[in-house]
Amino acid sequence: MSHDTSGTGSPIQRLRAVGTGLLLAIVAFLVGIVASVLALGLLQGVGVVLTQDDWRLYALQTVGLQGVGFGLTSLLFLKLQDRFDIINVRLPTRNDVKLAVFGVFGLLAVVLVLSALYTQFDVQLPETTLPGVIERQPDTALYLIPFTILFVAPGEELLARGVIQGRLKDAYPPIAAIVLASVVFTLGHVGNLVATPLGRALPYFAQLFVLSLVLGWLYERSENLLVVVFVHAVYNCITFLSQYAAATAP
Repeated sequence: MSHDTSGTGSPIQRLRAVGTGLLLAIVAFLVGIVASVLALGLLQGVGVVLTQDDWRLYALQTVGLQGVGFGLTSLLFLKLQDRFDIINVRLPTRNDVKLAVFGVFGLLAVVLVLSALYTQFDVQLPETTLPGVIERQPDTALYLIPFTILFVAPGEELLARGVIQGRLKDAYPPIAAIVLASVVFTLGHVGNLVATPLGRALPYFAQLFVLSLVLGWLYERSENLLVVVFVHAVYNCITFLSQYAAATAP
């Protein structure tokens, strides 16, 4: 499906589009948290206790947050508002394949450049929980790869690029919609560093924001959600495999 829009909404329409995007992100996050907590409670009720180093805990959180929270909230919004027209998805073309390959290498290049800059200026990225778990339990990275392919990439891209960026394009030009959707995408990861001081967390959020800009541009260029889902999934898989290699290196 293709969505054409002039992106010349009135101030009220623009404010409404931003508000809708923020509200969707908040609702999706809350639904995901509730789903994860309920699932965890059910498991504990039958005697299954998941510790912080148990890969199943992160798999459950992935299904709950990105699968149920992001995915289900997005689909409900599209259904209730009858706005499936804002989702661009089709079978990949040869050009889509080229863009997907370009996107994967583009994301990796962005990370390398930012890493070099952070090293040059002695900027330290804060540690999130999962890399520490993988360092102690390397197999966690391998176990979570199917979950990032099936839930993380589809759920996050459907919400951030498909629904939020698509809704923002009702009232904004494409570039502005990409930037605003990337802000929402970045804010959606605040939970990863909830106990980290803002000053230390900023480099992490800056990297996420730039990566999101690349994904947003890729979606606008390809007009195919499957392209950005693929790129996001491959990037996450490469990240997990690199963490596994580092954790198992002699």
